[in-house]
Amino acid sequence: MRAGELFELVELVQERMLDHEGIYTVGIFVAHGVVVRGGGEFLSRFTDAVLEPIRDLGKEGLVRWAILPEIARIWSEEYGERSAIYIPAEQRELIRSLFPEG
Repeated sequence: MRAGELFELVELVQERMLDHEGIYTVGIFVAHGVVVRGGGEFLSRFTDAVLEPIRDLGKEGLVRWAILPEIARIWSEEYGERSAIYIPAEQRELIRSLFPEG
């Protein structure tokens, strides 16, 4: 249980390694069955390991929570539908081998 890609993304933005004019998104999805089976113990661990650290980033203005329709609106209205692509470090070699021109 981690949101490592989000923290990597925030670090790259802070280091000015990414286009500051683009919007970058990270999806956090939890399957319903995982929550039901894990119950309170899962929710407690998820809160401590994922939600609390992200809440702190939100307080610093480094991330914003949004659902998919909100993301589409933000992308259109605030970023002029400008594309920006972030590839997590652990996937870069694979992606570059699949798309060597990009």
